[in-house]
Amino acid sequence: MNFGRMRDRFSIRQPHQAQNAYGEDVGKPKPVARLWGELRTLSGRQLQLAQANTITSTATHSVRMRFAAFVTVNTVLALPKVGGGQRTFRINHVDNVNNLNAEMVLTVTEVVG
Repeated sequence: MNFGRMRDRFSIRQPHQAQNAYGEDVGKPKPVARLWGELRTLSGRQLQLAQANTITSTATHSVRMRFAAFVTVNTVLALPKVGGGQRTFRINHVDNVNNLNAEMVLTVTEVVG
């Protein structure tokens, strides 16, 4: 694992557990941790492979970071922008590299709007 490439600081957010009368989640995700990682845009062959899998058919980016057991498919990543605001990513797939609990690769989709 090359720690020098992990230059993006992500805010890890868990979904709010409250639901309304219709069973919809109510409230914003709450931040639980901040982790360093590497954000990479999927392109070319990587994008084709990610979109060939039905689970990650909308994947736009890949994130590599240290292993954290609380990061699951229901987790949301937020990355602050330099000029203000933030980019939000929904996790499609979590890959524990070589099952060593040392690093993980997340296949994510950027949420726009």
